[in-house]
Amino acid sequence: MIKSILTSHKVGPAVCVYPARVCDAVRALKAAGCDIPVASVATGFPAGQTHLKTRLEEIRLAVEDGATEIDVVINRTLVLTGQWEALYDEIRQFRKACGEAHLKTILATGELGSLTNVYKASMIAMMAGSDFIKTSTGKETVNATFPVAIVMLRAIRDFFWKTGNKVYYCQHIFLQSKDNVIYNTSYSHDNCLYMQMVCMSYLC
Repeated sequence: MIKSILTSHKVGPAVCVYPARVCDAVRALKAAGCDIPVASVATGFPAGQTHLKTRLEEIRLAVEDGATEIDVVINRTLVLTGQWEALYDEIRQFRKACGEAHLKTILATGELGSLTNVYKASMIAMMAGSDFIKTSTGKETVNATFPVAIVMLRAIRDFFWKTGNKVYYCQHIFLQSKDNVIYNTSYSHDNCLYMQMVCMSYLC
């Protein structure tokens, strides 16, 4: 499978696998002479409903096996019930468990109930040390939408203005209007204002 990926010219910034396959992916990429990093979903992906100790151990094991990026999913219940401090504490623990590995926090925005919750969850994820915030796992009924993209990008902008720290935006799937598509990608603060204007132009 690794060979077919490498020869397809569709290789992204990392190969993302489940925690149990990180070691296999690292070994296969090394054998192929490829320096593409290995990322791993963790914390009970995609639902995030396993015990906190289990989620933390999943992160640690993935990092020990060679993952340089960890994609975590938040506990949506904490958002829907307004337990913001608890959400912050969990993500802080994820950040600590990652060590030097990058932390990407998946918000599952289609399950957060409101755009206000999306903004708050975005800010808390960044305050807790996330290097990336992502719209969704791809398993939700609703994934990336224009309103969600605007809210998350504004949160990234506001966080940068307040702290000077850059956080990257990721969307799982295309943002699509009737005639146009913005492709699945990542954006830092440098692109946020541009992306915000693009999103607004599509909505008008």
